[in-house]
Order: sequence, then C-alpha cells, then structure tokens
Amino acid sequence: LMPGDFLPIAEESGLIVALGDWVIHRALADVADWPGDFRLALNLSPSQTRSNHLVNTVDAALAASGFAASRLEFEITEHVLLHDAATAGATLDRLRALGADIALDDFGTGYSSLSYLRRYRFDRVK
Repeated sequence: LMPGDFLPIAEESGLIVALGDWVIHRALADVADWPGDFRLALNLSPSQTRSNHLVNTVDAALAASGFAASRLEFEITEHVLLHDAATAGATLDRLRALGADIALDDFGTGYSSLSYLRRYRFDRVK
C-alpha cells in the first residue's frame, strides 16, 4: 500500500499514534549501528504531536538504540499546527529539548502562513 492509501485511515481511526510509536522505535533501532555521520528524518502526524506520550516514546527509543538525538529531525507539515497549535507547539519544544531538530515540511504547498515561521522555531524549512 502507498502511504497516501493507509495514512489517512490510520489517522482517522487513531491507529496512527501506535503505528508512529512503532516506527520511531524501529527506525532508531535499525539505524543505530549504521556507519557514517548521517541524520535521520521522521515525519510526525497531527495526532502524534497531540499525543501525551510522544516525547516519552522518543526518549525511550533514543535510550534503547543509543542513537544521538542531535542526529534526529522531526518533519511536520503546517497541518499539524492548524488544530490545537498550543499542544503541538509544546510537544515540538519538548522534542527540541531532547536534542532533536524540527523541520517544517512542504512549506508553500497548499495552505501556508508566514506567521508559523515567526511563532515557532524551526531548524529547517523545506
């Protein structure tokens, strides 16, 4: 299945949080022993950023894998900030406090607001 086929269903059903937790743990475990100095980018859904345990999941996955948080980047779209921006912003700040970077993905495609660039600190805009 293509991501566009199952991600909306996972998001609507609430399964995206559990799926995202699994992906975070699996991705960090898989790349922890890869040679080279690279960064890992993971996409976050709106539901994940509103989840109370996302930061704990990331912290546990980093500890279990030994992967450095400074090599981790979370990508979000503006859609993440449209609903409950305060919660999403607080979650992003907590992920940054762990040492991860935050990237605003797909900026300028569809709905875009320059106010997001002023209101939230992004390490990268794509």
